[in-house]
Amino acid sequence: MNIILHIGTPKTATTLLQEWLYANIENLSKQGVYLSNTIGRGNNIKLVSFFKKDLDNYMKRKRVTSLEEKEKFYSGFEANFIKEVEEAKKNHHTMVISSENFYNTLGDCEEIEAVCTFLKKISDNIKVVCYFREQSQMSLSMYSTV
Repeated sequence: MNIILHIGTPKTATTLLQEWLYANIENLSKQGVYLSNTIGRGNNIKLVSFFKKDLDNYMKRKRVTSLEEKEKFYSGFEANFIKEVEEAKKNHHTMVISSENFYNTLGDCEEIEAVCTFLKKISDNIKVVCYFREQSQMSLSMYSTV
């Protein structure tokens, strides 16, 4: 199965893209494109947080307050996700994973390498897609948002 890994950067319509993908999950599935429920719907933040060495905002929102609790929270996660993907491979040729949290949560080379190693268990064909905005346009957009 091919994997398209979308790394959302600020002010590049990542949320809009994620909402569109999951709003069209059935039609995309009929076209052979798979979206996971295991890694978080919309923003696939649960996958990102799994690879963060310490506790991130996602864990805090889930009321996970220690690394031991995080380990319990993610018990069986990797096996469940791999099982989900193996089942999806029967009817799908491509999986899309999208999260802005790849950009703003994982900053350690070991964390990024762990994501890469994990995804290589699923696919040999991983394409990374990342959109960028010209800095002055991004600044204007951020200012108007505030």
